[in-house]
Amino acid sequence: MHLRSIREARKLSLDAVEELASSYREQVTKSHLSRIENGQAEPSFRRMFTLGRIYGVSVTSLSEQYELDLERETLPAAGNKMAPAEMLAEAHQLKQSGDYISALGLYEMLLECAPSVCPDMTPDESRVQLALNKATCLLQSGHYEAAREESELVLDLKGATPHQQRVAFHLLAMSAHHKGRLEIAAVLLERAALIDSDANGEESLVAGIMMSKGNIEGAREKWESAAVCFERAAALYGEQSLKFDRCRARRNLAAAYMARGKRKKAREILGEVIAQAKKEGYEKQLALALGDMAIIAWKDGDDPMVESYCRQSNTIARPRDYLSLVFRNCFYLWKVAEKTGNTAAMKINLRTLKSYAARVDSSLPEWKEFNECLTGGGSC
Repeated sequence: MHLRSIREARKLSLDAVEELASSYREQVTKSHLSRIENGQAEPSFRRMFTLGRIYGVSVTSLSEQYELDLERETLPAAGNKMAPAEMLAEAHQLKQSGDYISALGLYEMLLECAPSVCPDMTPDESRVQLALNKATCLLQSGHYEAAREESELVLDLKGATPHQQRVAFHLLAMSAHHKGRLEIAAVLLERAALIDSDANGEESLVAGIMMSKGNIEGAREKWESAAVCFERAAALYGEQSLKFDRCRARRNLAAAYMARGKRKKAREILGEVIAQAKKEGYEKQLALALGDMAIIAWKDGDDPMVESYCRQSNTIARPRDYLSLVFRNCFYLWKVAEKTGNTAAMKINLRTLKSYAARVDSSLPEWKEFNECLTGGGSC
């Protein structure tokens, strides 16, 4: 489905792809490509390389999409017996709860079978909106290259409103930020700001852009200005009664206070975030906030609370495969075990850290410290 959507967006026929592929070492016939697109065959890595070159997309992006397909095979089938409107509502709910992989599957199904499902939108606008939701899920699940290319694809689709174009540029900026391309991310946010739009939902987009600015400032370690951005974003979300987004902004605000050494204020904000996340069922925000509380407890020297918060966080994070969060929690469990001389706990958490180290965000401070420990031959 993904390969077919890219081919159709590029306005290429099966015959055209076969002809273009003839100059590559690994050729792709139109009959084989048709079987791939209909789920009757799987592409080899060399064929994905060929198709990526023809379609103008990276092999990384195609590999991330393939990985998502394999991940979804482990999940229960969803949406097959739902009406399109019910499927859309379920996808939105899953996205808000943090189950981005399941939500992504539903958005892709809607793009395939009912692209006009979004209410109060033209068919073209509805298709664009579903693609934006798909890109958001890709971004939130850590598939940044795929999110970038899906967002670029949105800008090529006809019928995108100015508001939808602003959203696409915002998603591109967030993808660039996650890849460490901070200057590019800042330019993309400025590009989004240049597009005039007075559509419904513009206020929430302005809040989202403010959140992204805060994240970029945080990546530059300009925590005071980051805190200002997060505070403003939380206020804007609060004015629109967007509880989930306000919860997310408040957790980021707490992180900014933590980075500035203001642990008491951070603890106070995180307490509010945890209470709201539990009440509303925001599982990912709850898991993240509990993990943040563990870091504060570690800095305060409160080992029992470190263990309590990490275990509560992992109860949510492990089944959802929030890999970086599980790694971070296990890092502090390992440090506590080392500090208290709990050899068994040290071995268990060390094993987890080693198995996760190659699969998590290498910008994590905990990853860097753990990697230094391994390469330095310390207590690891």
